[in-house]
Amino acid sequence: MAYFKINGTDFSHYVNKLKIGLQHKYSSTDTASGKVSAKYRDSSYIVEVGIIPLDADAMKSLQTYISQFAHQISFLDHTTEELKDIDCILTNSTVDYYTIQEGNTKFKAFSLTFTEARITSPLSL
Repeated sequence: MAYFKINGTDFSHYVNKLKIGLQHKYSSTDTASGKVSAKYRDSSYIVEVGIIPLDADAMKSLQTYISQFAHQISFLDHTTEELKDIDCILTNSTVDYYTIQEGNTKFKAFSLTFTEARITSPLSL
């Protein structure tokens, strides 16, 4: 079963962690009586994806998909148990080499953080 896709391509076999967060955005002001008045604006998903250790070929394949600014990802929604599609940007991607020996490169496990975004410039997903 697929539970994580980037731009329509299934990367579930690379995933060792899937953490789904929902960030609420609001504006608040202090009232004259000393209370706080909050006005809800919207909410957006933050999806943290743990990636298993990869060899050079697998890393190259993954990097092809995450090198753009904007992405469409699909993740397993825990409330509906179905894939949920969102448009997002990749806000965190730090890759750490494990070893480079005799022409073989291996990378440590790492994580990617995607933040749902309403893309307003004409970017292709």
